[in-house]
Amino acid sequence: MSRTTFRSKGQLTLPEEIRSAARLEEGDLFDAEITADGILVRPQKLIDATQAWFWESAWRGGEREADDDQRAGRMASSSPWNSSLTICNTTEDSARDFV
Repeated sequence: MSRTTFRSKGQLTLPEEIRSAARLEEGDLFDAEITADGILVRPQKLIDATQAWFWESAWRGGEREADDDQRAGRMASSSPWNSSLTICNTTEDSARDFV
């Protein structure tokens, strides 16, 4: 358990280990309520924590790079259906080669 101080403007500073574990950042929103056990403060992330990786700058940069490559014609598209259709359109003997 960590201890913190209530400041004059109604501010609390959460210890670093709590901020890191909860992936809190400046400007995050919180819900606060009085419960039978005391005060409950819950972070309200606009992005679900399990999806946060998608919004990280490194991931977004990779997405932009892939989009640029696609627009510039530096990518070949493929479909998982292509190989499935090939197998469906072959004879039983030649289909064994695909397995």
